[in-house]
Amino acid sequence: MNEPEEHPILVAVATTIADGLPVDWESLIAEHPEMAEELEGLRVLQGVEAASSRAGKSRKKSAE
Repeated sequence: MNEPEEHPILVAVATTIADGLPVDWESLIAEHPEMAEELEGLRVLQGVEAASSRAGKSRKKSAE
């Protein structure tokens, strides 16, 4: 099975998300329309991470 090729833009965006930093999605997609589908996937993952983080903080405050 062939491993997918890592694209530097996708790696940079994934790192930005992992660091909790904001991403300018509209600009990225405008600059790299050929990667719109992959960028949208990362955008969804960022949303899931943000929701999970908020839920974790909410549970922590409730426990205090």
